[in-house]
Formats: sequence, structure tokens, C-alpha cells
Amino acid sequence: MWFYSVLSIFGYTFAIKIMEKGEHSAHETYMHLATEVPEAERIALD
Repeated sequence: MWFYSVLSIFGYTFAIKIMEKGEHSAHETYMHLATEVPEAERIALD
């Protein structure tokens, strides 16, 4: 829901950049977690 609010206020390109930044952060978190939970690496690679 918040995505559509950001999209309508700031525009498509800005909203996509915010989402991509979140994906990068999640990838780093999963790779760090993979040392303890092997399934996390598979999730990070998806």
C-alpha cells in the first residue's frame, strides 16, 4: 500500500529506486544469516 502512495507523490522512477535499495539490504541480511541458516543463502540468491 505504501508503494502506491510513494508512486503517486514522487513518481515511478523514485519508487522503484526505493524498492531496489530495500532488496539490496535484504540480500545482505540473508547472506549474513546464511552462516547460521543454510536455507537463507538459497533465498538470497532468488
